[in-house]
Amino acid sequence: MRYLTSHLLPEADRQRCHFYNTFFFEKLHANSPLKDLIRWTRSVRSLFQKDFLFIPVHCGHHWSFLVVCLCGAGGYFREAPCVLHLDSFGGTFGAVTAARLRAYLDAEREARGERSGGDRFNEGNLPLYDVRVPQQRNSFDCGVFMLCFLRLFVVLWPRAIADFAMWEQYMGAGDLLNARFDIQRLILTLSVEQHV
Repeated sequence: MRYLTSHLLPEADRQRCHFYNTFFFEKLHANSPLKDLIRWTRSVRSLFQKDFLFIPVHCGHHWSFLVVCLCGAGGYFREAPCVLHLDSFGGTFGAVTAARLRAYLDAEREARGERSGGDRFNEGNLPLYDVRVPQQRNSFDCGVFMLCFLRLFVVLWPRAIADFAMWEQYMGAGDLLNARFDIQRLILTLSVEQHV
């Protein structure tokens, strides 16, 4: 995921995004203390000035991902912030975990001095949408789908979210097969470059 974003996104666009570690969601979901979660981003400047926060979701044996869209004011996608859940298995994101994500974001804003009074995130001002995306037809391609979703999102945003036909156009069966081979080639190339 890090390689994808660092090589596909121009530096200016990279500055508009934050990519969480793959272990972050596990801690969020496990109800780790909010003060512990805030430590994950203490070195990130202007977190709430970013357009997108990308959070990989790993639950059991399945991968999906969340995109917190903070770009509402004159931004690309919507007129107000929202959270998008992209899941190739058609799962929906639980209300309890969505509330936990909002509580974490509130704690982040408070720790950074960016929250005023009762201005807390809720379902009304930070709604969660399960985005209609192409679905996997087996039980093992979720990681490939997640990387494809991420690639499409960073390369095609904002059009990628608003236009489901675009997802289908870019994610046919051949594209997934190519994605598997591309990932395999990349891993082999990086392992040779890094002498692993």
